[in-house]
Amino acid sequence: MLETEPLFCFHHVNAYETVEAASGRKERVILDCLAMKDGVDFGANFGNLSAEFFQHTPWRTAFTRLSLDPMQNTVRALDS
Repeated sequence: MLETEPLFCFHHVNAYETVEAASGRKERVILDCLAMKDGVDFGANFGNLSAEFFQHTPWRTAFTRLSLDPMQNTVRALDS
């Protein structure tokens, strides 16, 4: 199990493995997602999905790139 800072991954965008050139060993998984770092309110009224609704909501998704290293048991957020 890999642990990271708390976030809600709303939608997975892309993922791929990186390979070490010399050995051909798979090193990491890079995961791109739309994440909500301040949580999500599942009780929110999604009946009104206007632009105004999303401008005033306290939680917003942000493109987030994570580097998962199963050999080191680490997850690191990368600048995107």
